[in-house]
Amino acid sequence: MMACATGALFLSLGLMGIGCGAEEAINDFNSKNTCEDYCAKNFECNSVAPTTDETDVCVSDCRASMENDCGNENQDAANDQINECVDKGCAEFWACMVFDAAPECYGFVSE
Repeated sequence: MMACATGALFLSLGLMGIGCGAEEAINDFNSKNTCEDYCAKNFECNSVAPTTDETDVCVSDCRASMENDCGNENQDAANDQINECVDKGCAEFWACMVFDAAPECYGFVSE
């Protein structure tokens, strides 16, 4: 079993002693923001003006995959990759949205 990593964020925030729960909470918070960005880009690239419900479903599906299927060791990397992908043009965005290390993290991605 993999122990919690003590990343630079924990050191800079002085949270080193609070353990895995804090790391998971930070990853989940980051996934919420990342999923909101992913969904906005997804709708933009598909030329869709989503309803609030459609946006909520997209974000919820994304978060479920990221937070429940990734595992903390892959969730952080998946968040980072998605953040890089949403800054690309639409053609590059779709090509970027492949995560070979843990494809289950991107179970929400529609082709």
